[in-house]
Amino acid sequence: MNQKELLIVSITIFVTIMTWIVADIYHISTTQKFMAVESPVSTLGTSKIDVTILDILQKRHE
Repeated sequence: MNQKELLIVSITIFVTIMTWIVADIYHISTTQKFMAVESPVSTLGTSKIDVTILDILQKRHE
């Protein structure tokens, strides 16, 4: 390869990479960041613990 061909290949690669970076930044800036999702932890507050089952488990452990 002579220097002219090397320069053309280098410029082509540089332009391709720069285009890719700009397109990636544009894609990130236009897409929705996060969707609101209800946490499953909030449903744990409504559950009740059966104390009799805990007593049975404690007796088995002893």
